Amino acid sequence: MDSSAKPDPEKPTPHLLLVSQQATLNDEQQDALKVIAARHKLDVATTRQRLLGGSLALLCRGARKTLDKIVAILREAKVDAWIVQPSRPRFAPTRVRSLQREANSLTLVSKQEEIHLDRDTRAVAVLADISGKLADKQLKRLVAHNIYLGTTPQQGLSPEESISTILQGVPVLDLYLLDDKDRIRSALRVLPGKFNPAGLDDLKTISARQNFETVLRLIRENANILLFDTSFGVSQIPKLGLCRPRETNDWQEENLRRLTRFGWLMTDLALEQERTRPEGGPEASVGGVVTATLLGRPELATAGIENLPGVGEVAQEINDAMAEQPTHQDVEASTSALPAPPPHRANSRLHRKTIISVLAGAGILALFVSFEFGDTRLARWVFQHGLQNGLFPGLASIGLFWAGFHYLRLQRRIANTPTSKIRSLAMGLVELHGIARRRYALVSPLSQMPCVYYRLRKYRLENRNNRRQWRLTSDTDSGHVPFFLEDTTGRVTVDPLEARVRATHRQEGYPGESGSILFGSGYGGSASEKWVEHSIPEGRPLYVLGTAEPVRMERPSLRERTVEKLRDLKRDKSRMQQYDADGDGQIDETEWQTAQDAMQDEALREQLATDEKPADAATRVVIGRGPHRSLPFIIAQTTSEEDLIGRYRWFAWPLLIASLLCALFAVWRALVLFAF
Repeated sequence: MDSSAKPDPEKPTPHLLLVSQQATLNDEQQDALKVIAARHKLDVATTRQRLLGGSLALLCRGARKTLDKIVAILREAKVDAWIVQPSRPRFAPTRVRSLQREANSLTLVSKQEEIHLDRDTRAVAVLADISGKLADKQLKRLVAHNIYLGTTPQQGLSPEESISTILQGVPVLDLYLLDDKDRIRSALRVLPGKFNPAGLDDLKTISARQNFETVLRLIRENANILLFDTSFGVSQIPKLGLCRPRETNDWQEENLRRLTRFGWLMTDLALEQERTRPEGGPEASVGGVVTATLLGRPELATAGIENLPGVGEVAQEINDAMAEQPTHQDVEASTSALPAPPPHRANSRLHRKTIISVLAGAGILALFVSFEFGDTRLARWVFQHGLQNGLFPGLASIGLFWAGFHYLRLQRRIANTPTSKIRSLAMGLVELHGIARRRYALVSPLSQMPCVYYRLRKYRLENRNNRRQWRLTSDTDSGHVPFFLEDTTGRVTVDPLEARVRATHRQEGYPGESGSILFGSGYGGSASEKWVEHSIPEGRPLYVLGTAEPVRMERPSLRERTVEKLRDLKRDKSRMQQYDADGDGQIDETEWQTAQDAMQDEALREQLATDEKPADAATRVVIGRGPHRSLPFIIAQTTSEEDLIGRYRWFAWPLLIASLLCALFAVWRALVLFAF
């Protein structure tokens, strides 16, 4: 069955399987997807993608018998699904020109007819925004949750939020009226400012938007609305999405045509939902089922037991108690949001690279000062004799040899270290391959992408010696923010502080510029400033070579816990009175010893309870810079270890060759000097 195949015009219109999308899929729903894929030749990844979201989606299309089997599996997994054979639109809604408000009814007048609405009028209402504000807001919410919280919204926009957002755009209200045979007998369209509001009487205002809202409220109050839909533009149904202004000049007319087809489909869906409702009235509540079971009358569960005197109060109390209890999904959603990144940690250790940089900078500064402010003859004499006798080439040879040997040793270390799995991780130097996952809600400053590491360098264009060149003014990174590395066996924490990081994702821009969909580029940038950002986006493959160490959990000792509890006890006079055995208002030594023993017992129980809690496997071991400075610590955004080895090899050999040339030049100059 092909969900994307075009229907043959000579054959009947195929049935559509529509589903109500889920925020997340539980284990039962994941298993249902596998069963559907195995039995009905559907792709698991595509089906999962169509099930995730916060609106209505087309899962697949095909024959009714086949779709019935899929619907049975989905409903068993608690997924709302319906089979609809879409009707071909026979006419478009006609525009309402005026209306008349009455006591318990509403009359809508179009060019062709007058429609009288009361509680016996069965209708389907579709409120839509053809400008796209609703779709943009839902997309921004999804992006904001994913970027800044690391979660998926547990539900889409609420009905109130959807209606409010639609009314802020270009709203359109379509009303489809049904006859006794469940056929559309008439369709009306209400547009703000396009009807005479005189019939609203005292509810009329000078605002076209407020008059439109009033008509919307009156229609919902006076008609029997089977379905009130606000999902046009956000539902995942092919060929019924929004047409953006940039796509065509007559985007409004095109969206109205698509809205007509969408309205007919929603009418078919409303009738299908009405036909598939369980017989015997509304769905049984939890309180009704429990109470009916206790009474031995299970048939009362769906017969309105809440309305029975005496018994109804019990059922209602059970329902209220269940409503107050958070579901497992709610608890998981509330605790799954990523925390804010920790504050910057100062690095107190001076490593070898810093010391060498300071010494080299001091030497260059001293040479510059001697040329500018000192005796230039002395500086020139030192420089010339340093070259002539081979001293400077010899020093350069030592530095180049050390750098080349460092990269060569690093390349050998990478090649000789076996790759480990996170589940079987041993302490010490380890090599890991995995996927980068955020532990904190870290976002790159320029591109606004969820990432596990970023480095932002700021430059300013300045004039130096009649030449314009970029000068580095700031260099910051997120090396203080740990992240997770995940493979097929588990995940482990990586602390990138002091790591040699290779981030290949590069972004260049200007101050105030943002690549996020949430923000506009309101700042035009400056020609004299620029930002260069390197980052490792979340979900990218990483290579990590570092030292694995157990995390040291700093917990208070039993004595510290006991002392703290005794302090709290002294502050609470009511609790202290519990240990006043003789009731004289004073605590003697015997009574104080009893209080000490009680507080020590409480502290001991708390400590045992804390020790019994299993440590999270992802946080009890951390990969970072080890205590031995000779051991490397590398984080590289690469899928191939050979690529990293080749990169360091190309660093090592040119440096070693340059070192050899400098050494030969130094030896030659020394021989020339001593020969004379």
